[in-house]
Amino acid sequence: PAEHIIPAADISEQISMAGKEASGTSNMKFMMNGALTLGTLDGANVEILDAVGSENAYIFGATEDELPALRATYDPRAAYETVPGLKRVLDAFTDGTLNDNGSGWFADLRRSLLETTHEPADVYYVLGDFAAYRETRDRMAADYADQRAWQRKVWVNITGSGRFSSDRTINDYARVWNIRPEPIA
Repeated sequence: PAEHIIPAADISEQISMAGKEASGTSNMKFMMNGALTLGTLDGANVEILDAVGSENAYIFGATEDELPALRATYDPRAAYETVPGLKRVLDAFTDGTLNDNGSGWFADLRRSLLETTHEPADVYYVLGDFAAYRETRDRMAADYADQRAWQRKVWVNITGSGRFSSDRTINDYARVWNIRPEPIA
């Protein structure tokens, strides 16, 4: 359950295609508990980056503005063939490295990333962002080795998370709706 996972996490991976806003409040909860964000510039990650600065979050991948031009010439099969490590990862879905207990889900996932069917292959640009994800994740892992610097980033994230508190949110809504607080009798 979340109440066990969130406080124990060092990293919160919030990965969605920019413009799809798949990330929501979970990344804010991770942030409040000291996990640093590794994610795309999407959803609440945009607000987290604004709160803590680029030196205290790990953002990677194509932005919403960049995606239309990238998608115009994007070929996931070419990425599969040329991006270091990507072929090995995708082949693990079907070469016996991973086991989906015969459900076929892994083969379907691999197919959705590489083959056009009723929608374009890799519609969420997962393979397109793979190299940037890996580079950012590796930089994050190297930064983690310097625990004093890492703990500083954690502290900046915790103290910057106040903007996501429920008290602040309720106060903002109260202002919008012109509602004053009333004492509880």
